Amino acid sequence: MELSNIFESEHEENWRIVFAQYTELYRQSPSIDVAMHFAFFCWYLLWQWDEISFPGETLSPYEKGTVDTRNGISKSKLLFDLDVTTKHLLTSPDNTPVKYLIVLCLMKKIYPYFFKEDTFSEVKRQKVVASISQKPLDDVGTKAIYNYLRTKNATNILPAERIAVRTIFPPNSLIQSYFTWLFD
Repeated sequence: MELSNIFESEHEENWRIVFAQYTELYRQSPSIDVAMHFAFFCWYLLWQWDEISFPGETLSPYEKGTVDTRNGISKSKLLFDLDVTTKHLLTSPDNTPVKYLIVLCLMKKIYPYFFKEDTFSEVKRQKVVASISQKPLDDVGTKAIYNYLRTKNATNILPAERIAVRTIFPPNSLIQSYFTWLFD
């Protein structure tokens, strides 16, 4: 199993398969790349929990938010896996690419309650952002996402930055789809 296989499943929105694939790949090969994509997947599903319609599901929009397990995916397991992968990414921040740290900080800023306080507190997020500000951001896409993290404003993004954001992460990956959507 490789990340590119999972990206295809993400692109097809086969969430149950994606969850099983990430769980297995992270167990077999807990790399920084796998941790980041798995963390983002967990965060995304938690964010969209009330909106996603799983195949064959008959829950009303109001019922979706009250159920822990849908289509074989547990909300509490998503929170647990987000915590585990976040710990992994923050354990050695010097080994984690800056673009991943920026995305992780953005995820925390948007939905802070998805993260355990002892794993990724607001103080810790601010320290990570401060350390990022001391590093050179050579990639235009990374710089655009960092500016969004600081300002939450995507309206003044230049065409070259939009193009750069569209290519910063692997094609068909959920994380790439999200940032393409965000900056369109």
